[in-house]
Amino acid sequence: MIRLKEISSETLEWYYLEMKDKIDCSCLSECSKKFLTEDIIKQILTKEPLVLLGIHNVAPCELKNKNIIEKVFDYDKFISKSQSTSYEISKKIGINTCTYCNRNYTLTIVEIDKKTGKENNSTRISRPQFDHYFSQKDYPLLALSIYNLIPSCNICNSSIKGSKELSLKNHLHPYIEVGDNTNENFKFSYDFDETLSKFSVKINCEEKSKIKETLDFFKIKEVYNAHSNFELKDLYDLRYKYSQNYLDILCNKTFEGLNLSQEEAYRMVFGIEVNKDDYHKRPFSKFKHDIIEELKKSF
Repeated sequence: MIRLKEISSETLEWYYLEMKDKIDCSCLSECSKKFLTEDIIKQILTKEPLVLLGIHNVAPCELKNKNIIEKVFDYDKFISKSQSTSYEISKKIGINTCTYCNRNYTLTIVEIDKKTGKENNSTRISRPQFDHYFSQKDYPLLALSIYNLIPSCNICNSSIKGSKELSLKNHLHPYIEVGDNTNENFKFSYDFDETLSKFSVKINCEEKSKIKETLDFFKIKEVYNAHSNFELKDLYDLRYKYSQNYLDILCNKTFEGLNLSQEEAYRMVFGIEVNKDDYHKRPFSKFKHDIIEELKKSF
């Protein structure tokens, strides 16, 4: 899972102004209207996951009824079917790859209209899906919460997660695992069966941890194993089918004298980012970085 940066105050203010006038509480009971003050609505739209969960827990029962509240906090109408809003959200969050797997690009792609010089529904091409970490079924009050909209690919969001539930107790959340340095608490590794000439991906992490539960939930080992004869094999071949120090030459010597940083060299050679804060920019960044570091140790 990619660690997502805190959303900027400018983006949060834009989002609040974009949404607040669309929310119509007239169909709700007086008790629910009294609860949904202007301040509470702003918190629901813009506050972090732990605050959102607290609001959900103390909200009147009516506000936990999907059949009622989805008419007020209407995700399909206000975001999913509103291309201008959904595309702007994804651009402002600015994540290039799936938050959960870092395997697929989830780029926001827009073609500018040649006549008007602006984007419109016909020029908007692609954006990430938004997974509701707290599901719309069980947490309908949080359907529009920007911190509950996790940029993801179709496979992670629809095929793997589907209707299954994540929980803060058992799983990582991409916005709040501050003290857990998530990317450092697990490492990709590999096995190679010479007899069968078969590669397999391993993941080293603490058993019975939120990291392991999250990786298992999203089938990360299985998904990456599907790429083992491609991404993993290519790296392995670089190490063992060429000179003894070929990988070291690629990483450290090829661009010597060009004043390139390690990050720039790795992008040019392997097409990845090595700074964990930039993993989201290119697919397989953490996976390839971990494997390369392991292969380098075998010189």
